[in-house]
Amino acid sequence: MNVTVSRPRPPAIDARRWPAVAKVPSGLLAAAGGAIAEWLLRRAAAELPLRLVYPDGTVVGAGDAASPALVIARPDRFARRVGRYGLIGFGESYMAGEWHSDDLCGLLTVLATVVSDLVPPPIQWLRPIAHIAQPRPPRDGTAQARHNVAAHYDLSNELFAEFLDETMTYSCALFTDLPASWSDLPGRSDARSTGCLTLPECVAAAAYWRSGPVGASCASVRPQEERMSAR
Repeated sequence: MNVTVSRPRPPAIDARRWPAVAKVPSGLLAAAGGAIAEWLLRRAAAELPLRLVYPDGTVVGAGDAASPALVIARPDRFARRVGRYGLIGFGESYMAGEWHSDDLCGLLTVLATVVSDLVPPPIQWLRPIAHIAQPRPPRDGTAQARHNVAAHYDLSNELFAEFLDETMTYSCALFTDLPASWSDLPGRSDARSTGCLTLPECVAAAAYWRSGPVGASCASVRPQEERMSAR
């Protein structure tokens, strides 16, 4: 099947701010990984309610015109990133404008159902090789800590204000009286910032949501601690 594809110009990437996004994996390993990633993606799409749309108009997938589409503008770069860095590469390829979707939520929902089974059993023996090929974890230290902060947390307060409340702290809410309303959140957050949840309360919260974050701890951020951590 073929369709007419518009080719939006990929955004210019600031190599100083996003070096990992600006750099496309190269070399024999990246090429081999890209070929495998391309084959796996096409294989999965053949049985999924989605469409892979390529620049030449080729469409692959079991989805119809109403199904979410992964429109690939730069197939080689996209495949190399996914083959080299997996899900991280998938995300960085999106940031680089190498693929897009008009129904991003629907597309990711479909892909999330098969991501753990994307590699078929006959070739799962290749996973240790892929693991060896991953970059070595950086050594801890002051310089690395500063790099981590710049890469993950050096963002504007305006961005965090979009999804945090007035306290500007990460937290989960524990309500003893239901139903709760949005107006309860700031007050509850202020109260939470002066104390800690007990372990039973954390367990109760995790049981309510049927999951708990790995490595979760009972803690709070007091204003003076937040100021100290920002220095």
